[in-house]
Amino acid sequence: MQFSKVFLLFYGLIICQSLDAQEGITWWRNNGLQGSAVRPDSNIVVFVSFISESGTGWSKEEMQKSYNRVVEAMGWIAAQGKKYNVNLQGSVNLMNGDKEMKFNLIPDNIKANPAEKEYMAYNIVKQMGFENSLHFGRTAIQNIPQMSDMILVIFAKKRGAPYAVKYRGGDGLFSTHDQPEKKFLEHVLIYDNPTEKADPVVLIAHEVLHLFGANDMYLDRDFSREQVVVAGKYLPKSIMMGIEPDKYKPISEYEIDEYTSWILGWNNTSKPWYFKLRPGDTLRSKLY
Repeated sequence: MQFSKVFLLFYGLIICQSLDAQEGITWWRNNGLQGSAVRPDSNIVVFVSFISESGTGWSKEEMQKSYNRVVEAMGWIAAQGKKYNVNLQGSVNLMNGDKEMKFNLIPDNIKANPAEKEYMAYNIVKQMGFENSLHFGRTAIQNIPQMSDMILVIFAKKRGAPYAVKYRGGDGLFSTHDQPEKKFLEHVLIYDNPTEKADPVVLIAHEVLHLFGANDMYLDRDFSREQVVVAGKYLPKSIMMGIEPDKYKPISEYEIDEYTSWILGWNNTSKPWYFKLRPGDTLRSKLY
């Protein structure tokens, strides 16, 4: 199986964020469970890992298909960035070659507590022989010195709803404090039998955008019916609005909308209705 594939070469011009865009990112980092807010000139390295519980397993064909979906999702994100003159580049790499990793129990998105989900990436790098996520990160940087952002996409041989575990200010892999056990890899977990009947490429791109700082725009405890109406009016094709039941749409029918691009720091100016889409304060304690 191919180990690494570049999902994008140079796209467009690197832009400088205006003060308004910077204020948008500052607000987001101060008021939410925010994600890493990838810089417009980022070189993103994606590591892909496959896990399963005893009694199940991944075939080589399944792994290759899932890997290709990550490449497609990242290429779509980068192509969307081109609309905002954002230069994203990077590669998708198999984290442990074509070998899957076994765990006694893979956390369930709904039933597991946040710590169980947060430590999934930590447990993976430990099984690979690294001391912790920081050790893995430093090793990766030595081998890929051009890397500016790193994320992990985990595929689990199990039924469940996908989720993202995002950077929260002081405990990211590249944060400055001296407690390496508290540093973790931003990651998403995609179940091979998802509860959402959607194009897997759409699910991957949606969850990865959470790692970049995007918020959901469908009805839940942090996003009201009134906000859903606003989002539906202005952003009907947004990939962050959620999956429509029984509508298996390809990723080509979605977009990274103007509000989300502003949150990501890709869009230079805000509009008054952007501020109507702020998630609720409970977002601070939520893992998607």
